[in-house]
Amino acid sequence: MERNRCAGDILRYAESLLSAKGIPDARIDAEVLLAHLLDINRMDFIVKNDMMVSGGVISSYMELIRQRISRKPVAYLTGEKEFMGLKFFLNEDVLIPRPETELLVEETIKHIRSYNHRKNGKVVKILDMCTGSGNIAVSIAKYLKEDKGIVFDMFASDVDARALDVAGRNAQINGVSDDIRFFAGDLFNPFSSGDFFCNMDFIVSNPPYIRSGDLACIQEEVLREPARALDAGEDGLMFYRRIINEAGMYLVEGGFIIMEIGSEQGSEVRKIINDTGELSLKRIVKDYSGKDRIVVVNLGTRT
Repeated sequence: MERNRCAGDILRYAESLLSAKGIPDARIDAEVLLAHLLDINRMDFIVKNDMMVSGGVISSYMELIRQRISRKPVAYLTGEKEFMGLKFFLNEDVLIPRPETELLVEETIKHIRSYNHRKNGKVVKILDMCTGSGNIAVSIAKYLKEDKGIVFDMFASDVDARALDVAGRNAQINGVSDDIRFFAGDLFNPFSSGDFFCNMDFIVSNPPYIRSGDLACIQEEVLREPARALDAGEDGLMFYRRIINEAGMYLVEGGFIIMEIGSEQGSEVRKIINDTGELSLKRIVKDYSGKDRIVVVNLGTRT
C-alpha cells in the first residue's frame, strides 16, 4: 500500500512520466487527473501544493496516468468535459466536445435571438443532428431558457442509441431534459413524415468531416474516439451533401442551417450550397486560429 505523499511531489513525478512518453501538456493533464480524484479544482494546487494525498488515491492516480500514457483522452478518464461553461458527462460512445464547437453554439444562439424578433412570439423550432453527447442541443436549450422572450422547441437526433443515452443524461444534468426531444435515426430519417416537413426554423449540426484516408494520420487520442463520429467518406463531404441537399424539405421559408466544417472545406461546402439553387451562404465564421469553421446558410422564398 502506498504511503501518504505530498501532492506537489506526486504531480512532479506524474508529469515526468507523461513527458517522457511525449504526452503534450503533461503538467496540465497530471493536475486535472489528480484534481478529479480529489474532487477539487485544478487551480487549487497552486495554493495547496503541500497537501497530503492518501496511498489509496495515489494508487488510483497512477492507474489513470498509465492509461493516459496509453493515449486515452483525459476527458474519458475523468468522465466529464466542460463546454459553454456547463459540465457534460462523457464516455467512449461519444465524441469529446471541442472549443471550436462553442462558436457553433454562440452563432446559433445569436441568430435565434435575431430571428425571434420576426416570429412575433411564435415557437422557434430547432433541430440538432448528429447530437452525440448532446453538448450543442443542451447548451442552446440551457441558454435560451434564460431568455424569457424566446419560446422554442428543441429536437436532437443521432444514429447511435448509445450516444442518445449520453445526451439524455447530459440534458438531465443541466436541467433541460424537459426541453429537448431526442430521436434515434440517420440524419433526417426520424423526421421524414408528419409535421416535420417544412417546419424547422433552424437546423444545426457538427457532423463528421474527416476524410476516411486521413483517419490513420490523426492524433492517437482522436483515434480513441468513435470512428462513426469522425469518418465522412472519401472526400470528407458526405454528410454536408446529404444535409444541404435534404434540408430544404424541413426548413420554413427564411430558415437557417448552421454547421461546423473542417478548416479546409469552406470553398467545397460553398459549392455544394450554391448547387442547390434554393439555399444561400450568408457567412463563414472563422475560428480562433483564423480558419473557416462555421457556415451559416439561409433558405430563400419557396417557389
